[in-house]
Amino acid sequence: MMRPHQSLARLAIAVALSIPTTVLMQPTTLHAQDATAPAAATGPEIPAELATAVENYWHYGKIARYDLQNAEAEKILAAGADPAVVLAAFEKTSTARGDVLDNWILRWQGVKDASETATKVAQLLQTGRGGRKADQNYIEAQIARLSTGERPYILAIGQLKQSGELAVPLLVASLQKNPVNTPEHNAARRALRDLGRSAVNPLVAATEIKKDTDTLLAVIAVLSDIGYDAPVPYLLRLAQSSETSDSVKNAALTALKRMSGTDRAAADAFYELAERIYYGKSALSVDEKAPVAYVWYWDEDKGLTKKDVPAAIFGPVMAMRSAEYSLKLGKSRGDALSLWLAGNYKREASLAEGQTDSTRMEGNPSAHFYGVSAGAQHLYTTLDRALRDGDAGVAVRAIRSLREIVGSANLPIEAAEPLVAALRFPDRLVRYEAAFALASANPSQAFAGSERVVPLLAEAVSQTGATNVVVLALRGGGEGKVDLNATLDGLKSAGVGAVGGATAQEAVSAANTLPAVDAIIISEDIAQSEIDTLVSLTGASPRLERTPRIVIVKSAASPFVMRAATDSLLSTTQNADAAALKASVEAARSKSGSLPLNDTAAAEYAVKSANLLEWLAGRSQAYDLLVAEGSLQAALGDARPDIVKAAGATLSMLDSQNVQPALLAAAGGEKAADDVKVSLYKSLASHAKQFGDRLNADQHATLDKVVVEGTNLDVRSAAAEVRGALNLPADQAKALIIKQSKT
Repeated sequence: MMRPHQSLARLAIAVALSIPTTVLMQPTTLHAQDATAPAAATGPEIPAELATAVENYWHYGKIARYDLQNAEAEKILAAGADPAVVLAAFEKTSTARGDVLDNWILRWQGVKDASETATKVAQLLQTGRGGRKADQNYIEAQIARLSTGERPYILAIGQLKQSGELAVPLLVASLQKNPVNTPEHNAARRALRDLGRSAVNPLVAATEIKKDTDTLLAVIAVLSDIGYDAPVPYLLRLAQSSETSDSVKNAALTALKRMSGTDRAAADAFYELAERIYYGKSALSVDEKAPVAYVWYWDEDKGLTKKDVPAAIFGPVMAMRSAEYSLKLGKSRGDALSLWLAGNYKREASLAEGQTDSTRMEGNPSAHFYGVSAGAQHLYTTLDRALRDGDAGVAVRAIRSLREIVGSANLPIEAAEPLVAALRFPDRLVRYEAAFALASANPSQAFAGSERVVPLLAEAVSQTGATNVVVLALRGGGEGKVDLNATLDGLKSAGVGAVGGATAQEAVSAANTLPAVDAIIISEDIAQSEIDTLVSLTGASPRLERTPRIVIVKSAASPFVMRAATDSLLSTTQNADAAALKASVEAARSKSGSLPLNDTAAAEYAVKSANLLEWLAGRSQAYDLLVAEGSLQAALGDARPDIVKAAGATLSMLDSQNVQPALLAAAGGEKAADDVKVSLYKSLASHAKQFGDRLNADQHATLDKVVVEGTNLDVRSAAAEVRGALNLPADQAKALIIKQSKT
């Protein structure tokens, strides 16, 4: 009998290693579990040297000669054998000794002198199990044992559960191969039921069986026995189809009665399933941390086949599939169409760089293609869903599609409410894209929210892709406390745009000086009342309300750490070093779902925005372009030539007294390249042609000096065009002619 302290010790080891305690707590008299271990009979050939090393490892471990055991472990690890072969060797050795493999490995992991190598061995064995679960020959060997007795069944189903979905195609093939009511058929059906949730995904695909009624009936029965509601739409489809035989209809209806799912149209049920899958609330789901997921198909000749996809896109792909069923079965399902569009955008947004979707055929159109072809109303519905979900990736893509198809003729603002609402979305890229779409549509009159469009375009002009943060901390914090000025200096040295204050009001005011705010960094040293005020002020600001917040805490016991576990906008760090804070900002942005904006993308947004402002300046009746003047003048000092040129061209369209002096000053800047100077002078000439001379005498003299003394002929020519457009007195022009006649 196991003593209490032994039970507690084994329980502690199990908890620490996340191993089910039931494995550890089995009495030693039941070690016969491995007596018929599958690998002992069906495993790969084991090299003699490896077999000897494993035998020695086991022997020395059991007699507590851990120095010798460690030496054998190093031999095993250095051998470079296939992990599946190493696993087979350990299973064979433990079986021969009547031991439970995992029990002993766990025991040695708990021994100080053996722990390090035992942990490495455990990892190698786990890798072996991972590779073996997909081995078709191994799965077939387990299926063959299912019908040979209760004890072999228990052992075999335990191994098949490790294979999960990958065992289902071969179990279904066993149903097809073996007549109904034979031991093999019944055992395969029982195994499918015992696989539970992992069998649902491939089995619903098997409801597409057309030619094999007996197997389809077995699949229906298994889905009913498993008990999840995800198969209900598939069973309704069978029960309501005119192409389904009476026996299949009756079986489906019987199953549906058990599952309380008979009173709906299949199209409705598929739409509801698509929504549950889209939001990860269905049995048809996977662990997104896994490297791959499987999308299953039924082939009448090959049976169940699969395509491997990145786990992150499994939900969107399966939601699209269910929405497609709804579209096929329903006469008019605009809701299903909009959900399908959302799933397609989400699928694209969830693909990491370099990943592909094997469910899409080569040459298949993009999500944008289907979005624009669906029309504005379905895109508005898709966008509305994305805004409610806080899904920036879907929202950006839906807006980009809208931008291509909405214009003054088809933009009734009451229908475009989601697009207007996007102007206040927390993620800046969504706001910019919404501003671009509404600017491009160029409505004929102002509307509620139209006052936000031009300021957002102006903000986009100033984007650089640099990280910007606001810091709330004490000035001269003292020993052990975060100091505001030191933190700001450190962040700036690390290439971060940083502003801040010692009060919430100071911090929020400072935030207004930044082109965008990526995160708000808060020292826990600040009084709780100031933190509460900051939360209130930022919550009232569309620009800051969903900006990630990072609290610098003293220890992991801080209440902010607990809150951060459930709040996607809150993160914590114990490291106030600038480099660490910069990394924390990136992690916090990722956690909050904010879309990244690198240097290249920032430049594209800036140029696109400046060009849109220029285009609007000559034709807009709904937007006041003058509110962008300050940002555009600031952009004249940008280090990116394209931004400077675009800003100058836009300013040339604004009726303001300050434009000509600003353009002249920027064109005369020492750091400006000649091509930039030419562009700015031409913008100045354009403004002069429209609005007349708005320069003073000193500025005229500055211009004349460039015309006369400039070293670059193109620059001099552009400056001369300005002089002519200003319609200045001809004295200088005469002097130029006389001077050239003497050369």
